[in-house]
Amino acid sequence: MHLYQYGNFCPPRKGQMPNWKPNRRLLALRCQLGQQPPTLSRLRHRLRQGALGGRGGQIYIVTDSSDRDPTNPTPGTLRYGVIQEEPLWIIFSTSMTIKLKHELIFNSYKTIDGRGANVHITGNGCITLQYVSHIIIHNIHVHNCKPSGNTNIASSPTHVGYRGRSDGDGISIFGSQKIWIDHCTLSYCTDGLIDAIMGSTGITISNNYFSHHDEVMLLGHDDKYVLDSGMQVTIAFNRFGEALVQRMPRCRRGDNNGGMSNSGNGYGTSTSTTNTGSAGSGGDGDYFGMIFGSGAPPPTSTSSIFLSLVIIFNIVHLYGSQPWCHIIISIIMIIIMIIVEVDIERESIRQDGLEKEGKLIWSHCLANIAIV
Repeated sequence: MHLYQYGNFCPPRKGQMPNWKPNRRLLALRCQLGQQPPTLSRLRHRLRQGALGGRGGQIYIVTDSSDRDPTNPTPGTLRYGVIQEEPLWIIFSTSMTIKLKHELIFNSYKTIDGRGANVHITGNGCITLQYVSHIIIHNIHVHNCKPSGNTNIASSPTHVGYRGRSDGDGISIFGSQKIWIDHCTLSYCTDGLIDAIMGSTGITISNNYFSHHDEVMLLGHDDKYVLDSGMQVTIAFNRFGEALVQRMPRCRRGDNNGGMSNSGNGYGTSTSTTNTGSAGSGGDGDYFGMIFGSGAPPPTSTSSIFLSLVIIFNIVHLYGSQPWCHIIISIIMIIIMIIVEVDIERESIRQDGLEKEGKLIWSHCLANIAIV
């Protein structure tokens, strides 16, 4: 799986090569806050979710791939960086495989930026985001994660606490918000590749590659957990690859769903969405996309059309013999056609999983009206 070394969630202009190394933190500002291709600009408010990561903080360079002491991590290790109190943008001095001794517990306002290196996180517990916010995980491989625990683990420079046994998720999101997981690969874990539960919200999972796993992704603790009703999760432009079985994803309390393209290659035994909660969420074979939470597209403007027809009827009834009457009726009919065309265009674009710029919608509508 090729990981995007340039943060191509917001690709550069044609002919330009992004100078990302000295401008790494633009990932949190430029890419996430709406510098996507023009055809995606209408989805900005759903994709951004507001995760800042370590933007505004110092650069922390991981130089040591070891994980010898989870209670007192060594400076230079990944564990030492992610538990710090201040915002940090964490990068890697070279390619490395980090075999965790126990789960890697994050503090808030952290970015893991694997661009420019081939970084693997594996071993016991893997990544835990518990009661934190503003986390970005970008361009890393997470795989072969196993349950571990019943031991003490540091979660900040001043706190070491006892942890029960973890499930062996690749990335566990528990009671957290403002999370962005982008351009990562996940595979071969014991439980889920990504689980978001216990009131977690404001999550974007984009441009990732999932493979070789049974229960891929879980959204929601259980069907009766009320705090998950407000969960907002965007799943966009991911690849559901070979040897997957189920939960792509499983959505327990998702409210609404819109379309953005995620793809499956047919090797898994299922490429659909499972929903066990209070509201529907759908899959349509190999290509599907979900936006859970508030913000469904507006309904068709039937009331506007009905009101326009009533106005036309009254004008004809009262002033049908007047020469200006036909001009007024023609103008009203054009307005009706524009309303209908705009709604049809928006709906067709939504079904395709993309929204076009407003000017493109209007140009299409006016072209259709001119033909008529």
